[in-house]
Parts: sequence; structure tokens; C-alpha cells
Amino acid sequence: MHTLLRRTGKTAPYLIVYLLLVHLLVPMAVPFREVYHNRLDYNILLNRHGSIGQALDQLSREIKRRRLEHYVIILGDSVFYGSPGGSEQSMNAFIEKDWPGYGTGEPPAIFNLSLPAVQVGDMYALTLMLKERHISTEHLILNLRYGSFVERPYWTKPLFWWMGELKRLDPVTYRSMPYKESEELKDHTPPFHPSALGKGIRDWFRDELWFRYNLVAYKDYLTKGIGREWRRLNRKEDPSDALAIPVAWYEKDYGNLTEYLASEEIRFAFNDKPFELGAKSPDVFFLEKIVRRSPNADTLVVLSGINRELMKDYVSKPGFIANSERLNAYLSGLPSRFLNVDGLLPDRLYTDHTHLMPEGYRELARLVWQAYSAKEGTPP
Repeated sequence: MHTLLRRTGKTAPYLIVYLLLVHLLVPMAVPFREVYHNRLDYNILLNRHGSIGQALDQLSREIKRRRLEHYVIILGDSVFYGSPGGSEQSMNAFIEKDWPGYGTGEPPAIFNLSLPAVQVGDMYALTLMLKERHISTEHLILNLRYGSFVERPYWTKPLFWWMGELKRLDPVTYRSMPYKESEELKDHTPPFHPSALGKGIRDWFRDELWFRYNLVAYKDYLTKGIGREWRRLNRKEDPSDALAIPVAWYEKDYGNLTEYLASEEIRFAFNDKPFELGAKSPDVFFLEKIVRRSPNADTLVVLSGINRELMKDYVSKPGFIANSERLNAYLSGLPSRFLNVDGLLPDRLYTDHTHLMPEGYRELARLVWQAYSAKEGTPP
């Protein structure tokens, strides 16, 4: 036993040095493409929200490697993410592909950090995470939609992805945001049980220790890269990163279209109850913080379009029309530029009520970049 302890004592320093070297070298071994290719990897982030930290660390390294001084950050939801198509069909990919049609010279670097289900509060938390890594948000494009401002059911939170990061990076805003759990929800909070203490310890160990080690934190990105290299060596194609195959809405078999249009998701997204566009709205609260973050910030706010033919029963309601007019006036009055895409894209370019076919995202790219660059001679 004494001999074993003595041997362990001799090898322990080497093991510690080895583990430390692995920790330091892993981030350098992960190609930027594995964490970002025209957009973030939704499936990896959905599996573990905390993987955003490694993605943003790699983004910071990429910006430094390329010595970028001017770049644009895009924050948005599934529309700017490019759903349901692949990363090659995202809006920013089309901007870079079609750059000769927009101007002269090299296209600026554009980093699209949009994700499906992102809320305005998530966008604000993401600006804090970028600032923490000294990544500039002076040039920003935001994507909002009508549904971003509908009144939330009591069980939904104003952040889907990054509530924990908001609490860590801006505890004052976390405590002051206009959101309270309903009394009904509080009444269903389970009483304390000793097992909860064990779970808390396990969660702390997982988040504060286990996932702090880079070999563990980068596991999903490393696995993705190894799979890509294996396919390359075996002359196999990479699988599509599309969330689904884009199909025009008028070619879809909706089954019972009436049921689709009456679904909870659609009714919520197109609720015609009068908007609260003041201090009581968590989305307005966070949007104001984003657009007023810096006096020198160059921000474009984009309101997504709607398939008006498919959604005609909703968009024709007086309440919806009144909300849209008030929202347009509010967003136009912010200290940022504003582009309302609604009505600018033909209905045939949609794949559902708001997402687009690839050619729709190409047209959206033209509209957004024209509005953002605002250069003389930009094609109409």
C-alpha cells in the first residue's frame, strides 16, 4: 500500500500537467467550422445550452485570427436562422454569395448568432456574453416578429435560452425585468426534499467543474469534427444540416388546414389582443436595452414578414391591424434603423406562416443588406 501511494505521488504531477495541457490545447484543435458555419449548431446547443460559451470563445479567436475590426453581428430567431433549410441557405450566406450584386470590394464579416425560439431577452443576454469576450456589438442586425410582442401566458418565461447567463452577467436586470411567476405557478412549487440538496450538488459539480474542463465542454464539437474527417477519408458526403426539407406552403399536405390554422402555436403568434408596448412588456424592456446600449451603435431592427395569403383570416382582424400599426410606429421611433419586411415578399416564397424557401431567404438577404448598408447605387 505504501509503495502504491509513493508511485501515485510520483505520477500525479505528470497527470496534472497532462490534463492541463489537454485543457489548453483542445480549443485550438477544434476548427471554427465545427462551432459555426454561416450559423450556430442548433442541435448541439439544444442538447446543452451551455455550449454557447465554447462557440463564442471560438468566435472571439476567429475575429482575432482574422484581425477583424469591422464585422456585423446578427441576432434573431428561426427566420434569420434560416429554418427550415440548411446553413448554405441562411440569409447571411446569401449576402456573402451575392455580394457582387450589392456593391464593390470585399463583403464585411457577418456572424449570424440567431437560433430558433430565441426571445428578445435572449438577444440581450447574448450581447452581454459577447461583451464579456470583447466581441463588438456596435454593428448589429436584430430580427423580431409580430409574435414577439403578444402577451405571454403566465407559464412562459421572457428568455428561453440564456436565463442563467442573464442572471450571472446582469443580476440587476435579472431582478428588475417585468416578469413574475404567477401565484398559480408558485403554488405548484414542490416542497423541499433532502434529495433536492443532492441534485443541487450534482448540478453544481456538472456546471462549475465538469463542464469547465475543455475536453468535456467541447465534446460535441469534437465528435462532430471527427465524424466529418471520417467521412472525408472514406469519401462520403456530409449530411445536410437543414432542420427539415423546405417545401412551399401551397405544396404541403397540411391534412386539415383548419386545424393547423387553429393550433395553439398559430393562435398565440397572431393574437389580436391589444399590445402592451410599454414598461410592462418584458420584450420592450429588453429591446430598449439593446438599441440604447451605446450612443455609437449602428443597429438595424427587422420585422419579419407574414404569409398573408395563408394567414388571411388572422391578418384581416381589426385587432391585428391595429397592433401592427402601433408596432410599426413604435419600432420606427427607436434610436435605430427599421425595416418592416411584411408585404415585401411574395407569398409564394414562404414555406409556412413566416419561414421562407431558399429563394425567399435570398430576397430577404437583398432587402436586409440594402437597408443596412444604405449605400448609394445599391440595387433596388
